[in-house]
Amino acid sequence: MTNENILDAIGEINEEAVRDAKAYQVAGVRHFRHIRAALIAAMIAALLMGTVAAAATYGTDIQGWFAAQWEALTGQPMSNNQAEIIDHLSQSVGLSQSAEGVTVSVDSAAAGDDCFYLLLRVSGMELSKRCDYGFEDFELEIEPDFSADASGIGGDGITYLGLDNDKTALMLLKHEYVSTNNAEQDNSSLDITLSLTNLVRNKNAKVDKVLAEGEWNFTFTLDRSKFLQVVKLPDTKMQVYNLYTHEAVSITITDIELTCTKLRFQYDYHNGELAPINEITAILENGITIDCSSVGGYVLDDNVTLACSYQWRIPIDIDEVAAIQIGNMRIDIP
Repeated sequence: MTNENILDAIGEINEEAVRDAKAYQVAGVRHFRHIRAALIAAMIAALLMGTVAAAATYGTDIQGWFAAQWEALTGQPMSNNQAEIIDHLSQSVGLSQSAEGVTVSVDSAAAGDDCFYLLLRVSGMELSKRCDYGFEDFELEIEPDFSADASGIGGDGITYLGLDNDKTALMLLKHEYVSTNNAEQDNSSLDITLSLTNLVRNKNAKVDKVLAEGEWNFTFTLDRSKFLQVVKLPDTKMQVYNLYTHEAVSITITDIELTCTKLRFQYDYHNGELAPINEITAILENGITIDCSSVGGYVLDDNVTLACSYQWRIPIDIDEVAAIQIGNMRIDIP
């Protein structure tokens, strides 16, 4: 592997969770921004893929969606401590705009240091439970823009969740990125400009059908002033498969840091000869496991070390994490 930019959108649907939750698959568009290809060795993203949610009432804000998502993924309700973590990350936005008789609302948000979620509501038009809905296009501008210093890669995606009991369409926008500055926790606020264009129906259709032409534009600020807890773990040796020699080689992963939204670490990537480390799981004290929705990586200036950042599928209470599974290596949390 050379230091060229690699971006492969892949998905992994948990079929049992989807079946149990009567989930909806991804609808809408996914955007990716590529920056400074020479620094980024690899990026394997599954933005929002595998998201599951029942077509039912989630509650009045994004916390309700997270609660439903957690139960669909784990089969159990959130603990009080887990719910407190979601509350800690969440905030109300409460902006609405109407066009062509359709009202779109940015209801609420949850923001970490490297990702944020927006819960969108769409009302004013009779919609069917048999269809998927989304927007023909959307643009997301963020200030400060992590891409301004040409040091990272990011992606945006909108997932259609289903209809609420009042026939309101619910959608989730997720933005996440990996940056060469991700070792430094950034808690500055984010100024968001979101533009949504044309409401479309696209379930089981070869061509999206435009239901309402128009634009819905929003400008708001996300607060990220609450620092997230960071747990540093000891350097760990593990075996990784060499794609060229077809042998297992020993590497040491270093600078391992766990937060409620991600796991990150570094290792000598042998000039891209090693198979990617993409089996990352958080094992909670009650036996529940949470995997990752995406992984990003970039090569440091030494051209030897690969720094990786793995996003949890849903934010977790790290006080309830008993261990982290990286490939076939388990690291117990002290």
